[in-house]
Amino acid sequence: MTRTEEAICEASEGQILTTEDVAFQSKTSNRLYGNSVRSRPSGLPHPFPPTEPRATRHEAVYTEAMRAPVSFFLTPPEGLAGVLTPTRLAAMRATVAEGLEDPEEDDDDVLLLELMDHLSRHGADTVTRLPERLEDGVWDLLDVLADELVHLDEDTRGEPLELATQLHPSEYDLQAAEAVVGTSCPEPIQRLWRFTVSGRMPGKDGPMGRGFKRVYPALGFWTGSEVRQLREGLREHLAGAPDYKPLLRSARMSAWFQRKLSLARRGDPARALDAATHALDKASRQGMGLLFIR
Repeated sequence: MTRTEEAICEASEGQILTTEDVAFQSKTSNRLYGNSVRSRPSGLPHPFPPTEPRATRHEAVYTEAMRAPVSFFLTPPEGLAGVLTPTRLAAMRATVAEGLEDPEEDDDDVLLLELMDHLSRHGADTVTRLPERLEDGVWDLLDVLADELVHLDEDTRGEPLELATQLHPSEYDLQAAEAVVGTSCPEPIQRLWRFTVSGRMPGKDGPMGRGFKRVYPALGFWTGSEVRQLREGLREHLAGAPDYKPLLRSARMSAWFQRKLSLARRGDPARALDAATHALDKASRQGMGLLFIR
């Protein structure tokens, strides 16, 4: 890899991605900025022209994703399955079908359509126990769901989700807050917060690990019970607004956490924690879960 590619591969929480990881991320950026399932309006320039060097395009996509605002939406308490309603699946399917140019060439989109049909027939809760041949389609399913929600103002076919807060931190802010949570909160609370940074696959209790960090968009969620757990955990271990400083001033700052804090220097942890606190309070009062996308 070139030095530029190595820089792109270094995730901001100190995670180094391999060449294969970058190739995997390229698929995501191609879906969103190249052969996207959502057609770009005619006359609009391509955001990252294909004549740009690949490393430059990856770096631009990554930087844009890090700056993109993160939105918190209220969901049914069961989490992602409650969001994948028949109406929303039908809208998402129509979007993918419209962008399908050659079924023989677009294997990923064909698999995604099969997955959506399966969920429509058998229920969204089966997303955690799919036939093996459909499991790879979940990645693209999350991409399309996030894209559908982000562009809902432009495309009214889908069902709207209610924003849990009008505050929209950036990816940089979330990663800075992860460093703060990591220095002051116990592992269960750290694990829940990591979903905001690394995303979450349905049926998984841990964040997406090495090799699965998405460039854009990332999608994660908390169930209703996790909302209550995280809300109480943050209240117990962090001071409130405006700074959200750790209550335990003697919290051990290992070299790993020091590195995370250094890498997160472009973000404001208070901005992320303030947005999450508002969202958690509202969801907890209503007995709902939360979904976060950028």
